[in-house]
This record gives sequence, C-alpha cells and structure tokens, in this order.
Amino acid sequence: MHRRVTHNQHYPTEAEFIKKIHDFFAITLPQNWRDIRDVVSDNFHVIRPEVFRVLT
Repeated sequence: MHRRVTHNQHYPTEAEFIKKIHDFFAITLPQNWRDIRDVVSDNFHVIRPEVFRVLT
C-alpha cells in the first residue's frame, strides 16, 4: 500500500486519501495479488495500545 498509495503522494482532502486506501484494498490488491504477494514480508511490528497515539 505504501508504494502504491502513500509514497510521495499528496491528497488534497482526507476523503480522497481514504478513498485511495479503500480502493487499494478493494480493487488493486485483489487484481494484482500475484505481483504484490512477492513483496509482502512477515516483518510486522506489534503496536501496543499504551504507546499508540494519533496526532491531530
């Protein structure tokens, strides 16, 4: 998602940003899974709720 939606991209509104993310998961990912699956890693980081915060 980062490579296709957020990397070096600017969206004028929050709604457009949310739509791009939704479209990635609903359209792009299913249609291109064979290509994308090869770059998905299992190196995930667990975010603990007590240290997570949203900046506004």
